[in-house]
Amino acid sequence: MSDPSAAPPESVDTIWSALKSAASGFGHPFRMPALATVDPATAAPRLRTVILRQVRPESGSLVGFTDHRSPKTAHLAANPTVEWLFHDPAEGVQIRASGAAAVHTGDETAALAWADVPSANRANYCSLNPPGTRLADGACARPTDWPADSPSREQLEAGFQNFAMIITRVDRFDWLFLTSPVNQRVCFERAENGNAWRRFGLVP
Repeated sequence: MSDPSAAPPESVDTIWSALKSAASGFGHPFRMPALATVDPATAAPRLRTVILRQVRPESGSLVGFTDHRSPKTAHLAANPTVEWLFHDPAEGVQIRASGAAAVHTGDETAALAWADVPSANRANYCSLNPPGTRLADGACARPTDWPADSPSREQLEAGFQNFAMIITRVDRFDWLFLTSPVNQRVCFERAENGNAWRRFGLVP
């Protein structure tokens, strides 16, 4: 936020602008939010840190990447409702973004995103087993036939089969400013027509 101590944002555009800056700015506190899904087996929330990859104000969407074999994609198949939590401890600002998420894997949308994934990051999608699989002592998650120095382009390209995009269409922002002596909180909700946003204050 440019100056969160001045007043709560009057427009949802202020929030979109802050998040867009975070997606392109390494070290920005909003760049590594928490993403919550619902585990259908237990109905319990599941929370993890992700990297904010893209922000699309024109479509009202937030984008993250994952391995499609991870539990979160199974959660989203059963219940697409998610919540993102952004926190800037230095400024005392918290933003919660709620909406429905869609998973793209193996399609044109995923392929376009994969084209921009650096080689070093592609290796993260090349593990032999799904994320969360228990490893034996000293075992490595990556393929055993990989060279010791660096994998080839072809070996890294195999990671695309495990790559997925999570695109969340945000329907609600909850903005909280923890300040002294009075905390401030406002909410922005998408109107029924899907284009306009309603703003209203909330008790912190």
